[in-house]
Amino acid sequence: MPPEPPGQSPFASTNSSGAGAPISDRPEPPRLGILHLMVLTACVAVWMGVTRIELLAAEELPAPGSDPLLAAAVTLHGIGGGAALSGLILFVARRLRRIPFPIHPGEYLLVMSAISVTLGSAVYPVFLLILRMATSGPTWWSMVGVWIVTFVVNAPVFIWTFVRVKIWRWRVFLLSIPICQVAGVGLMSLTSSVARPSATAFMISSLPVAASIVLLAVVVQDHLQGKRYPWSHWLGVALRLCLDAARIILVLWIMLAQDAVILAQVAPF
Repeated sequence: MPPEPPGQSPFASTNSSGAGAPISDRPEPPRLGILHLMVLTACVAVWMGVTRIELLAAEELPAPGSDPLLAAAVTLHGIGGGAALSGLILFVARRLRRIPFPIHPGEYLLVMSAISVTLGSAVYPVFLLILRMATSGPTWWSMVGVWIVTFVVNAPVFIWTFVRVKIWRWRVFLLSIPICQVAGVGLMSLTSSVARPSATAFMISSLPVAASIVLLAVVVQDHLQGKRYPWSHWLGVALRLCLDAARIILVLWIMLAQDAVILAQVAPF
């Protein structure tokens, strides 16, 4: 009677060759651990503090807790910013340990979004200083200037991400980001006064959140094809959706406020 084969983990690969090697979209290490959660929690706490300081620096803005919509937008922005900061830490830590990262599309999205968020937060104090030095107050050109600078600075990271991500549907999503941004600014230029921005223009300029619809379609398609990704991939997806949700809530608040001064000061968020 032949000996009984050794037990096999139910999570092991079912490769018929018997090699037992995991398929490319199901990497085992490194798994989500308590250290990752602690770093994420600390980063969210730090970013919530940074967001509050930046809002307080804008003197015309109300206190974050004075309005439910503004409070919700600030909270989501703080969570997204914390996830972005933790993504940068994860990127540096894995590179120092010579662990290949990023690999999966969501991991590239995590790094790209993290760099964009941190750069945007760094530029925001400079933007407020320019507004206060302007004698004519906030203008449409000041908003467009911030978007152009942000677009140019983020372009190298975007190109790097687009080249490294090989799955076509993820490339379609990546292309939808700059397309929606350019379309939003272009439509805003047709509906906004050059002298003073309007709430309607801000709503149109927020068209980039439409890219999240493409992202959701890509995620559904991955699920239907049985794709399995590690937690770091989903952190990048969650980061993008969280920031866009904050933007949508902020648009609703701006539409109710109808205040151009408030509009110009929250434009970089």
